[in-house]
Amino acid sequence: MDNNFRQNFADGWEREGAAFAVYQNGKLVVDLWGGYADEYAMRQWKRDTLTNSFSTTKVCQLVVDIISSLINQGIGLLVCCKMC
Repeated sequence: MDNNFRQNFADGWEREGAAFAVYQNGKLVVDLWGGYADEYAMRQWKRDTLTNSFSTTKVCQLVVDIISSLINQGIGLLVCCKMC
C-alpha cells in the first residue's frame, strides 16, 4: 500500500499532497502522507498537515446501499478484504 501511494506522486497522479489513514479496532494500522501542502510546491506535506475534506462519506454510503440492496434481493455476496 505504501509503495502504491508513493507511486501516485512519482507518476503525476497527485499534483499536490495527500494523506491516508486506516484505523482497525481503534488502532492506527496505516498512516501515509506525501507531496506538497500548497499548490506552489513550497511546503512539504507533513504528518500533522491539516486539510479540508468534502463529501467523503457519500461513496461509502453508496457502497453500503448497493450491498444492502443486493442482500435484500437474495443475491449472495462474498466480501473479502485483506490488508497488504
